Amino acid sequence: MRGTIQKISVLASVALLTACNFQLNQHVMEAKNSYEYRQGNRVDMVQYSHDVNFPGGKSIPTDPEFDRLDAFVQSIRMGYGDQITLRGSAPERREVLAAYIQRLGLPVAVKTVPGSKTEMAANKVSIQVERHVVTPPSCPNWSNFHGNEQRNTPGSNYGCAVDSSLGYTIANPRDLIEGQTPGPALSTPIIEAQRRYQTGKVIRPAATSTGGL
Repeated sequence: MRGTIQKISVLASVALLTACNFQLNQHVMEAKNSYEYRQGNRVDMVQYSHDVNFPGGKSIPTDPEFDRLDAFVQSIRMGYGDQITLRGSAPERREVLAAYIQRLGLPVAVKTVPGSKTEMAANKVSIQVERHVVTPPSCPNWSNFHGNEQRNTPGSNYGCAVDSSLGYTIANPRDLIEGQTPGPALSTPIIEAQRRYQTGKVIRPAATSTGGL
């Protein structure tokens, strides 16, 4: 009899904990789907487009077309982090525009693609610019600051200033989605310094003078 009562008590406790856990998860999801949950940086992608015409079947645009292209570059403030795609028309036309954009000295990534048959047949090259923009959270956020938090969720203002500062200072918001591939490590100077230390051949810094002070 005692064993049966113990089993019933254990089952009841498990059922109660399961119900509490479900209720807690429900509160967490409700908080996450509302503004009461901690809001991080939101990253969106925007696109700009511009067509460069090649009248008369020429492979180089006219001066007015170059002027229009320069005005487009300045109007969107093309710069670091922008990804540029030159689409359509003949390959030599795309290469001419790619070389021109690279000569502007802008830190952008440029690629060329043939495009559809219609785009290939057209006497124009479509310039598509993709850019990621970040919207930092609005701080402070005390929307769920009601004393004790019973839902075991992070406070709405927790880390808000850190996230906001990161959003305002990051050079390329795309890095918040996917980091860049690191380059090769410059390991030779480190290895040489360690080797000199181990062999007692440390290079001492040159003597400096304080100028009599």
